[in-house]
Amino acid sequence: MQFQKRGTIEAAPLQDEALLFYPEVNRFYVLNGTASYIWEQLPEPASAREIAEQLCRSYGGVAEPEALRDVERVLEEMLAVSIVVAVPPTDRAEGATRAEGARADGKSYAPPRIQAMSEEEVLSAFQITQAGITWWTM
Repeated sequence: MQFQKRGTIEAAPLQDEALLFYPEVNRFYVLNGTASYIWEQLPEPASAREIAEQLCRSYGGVAEPEALRDVERVLEEMLAVSIVVAVPPTDRAEGATRAEGARADGKSYAPPRIQAMSEEEVLSAFQITQAGITWWTM
């Protein structure tokens, strides 16, 4: 199975993390650094194995079996909340090497994490005024 970002999801970087907004359901998701990295690998369809291999090349301190388990888990979470979609396999062979992404040199691995938040929780957690978030709904 391959996964890809849902086209309507908006994303904003937060240092090493990311804040996603799913406008159809008015829901926000905060991704830790590793989940954000996984998200960034999905502008085009990719399998969990492809992403795990890239993750191992980019992060230190993680073995491929652990990375694959974590990637599969977080992709299932992303699929469950509909921020990614499952897509049919492409003509590219499973396991074919993807273009190598930017290295996360010096970053240690942390298991990926997604946290769902309401608009009020985002405003409170990041101390953002209502005016500062209007660009999400434009």
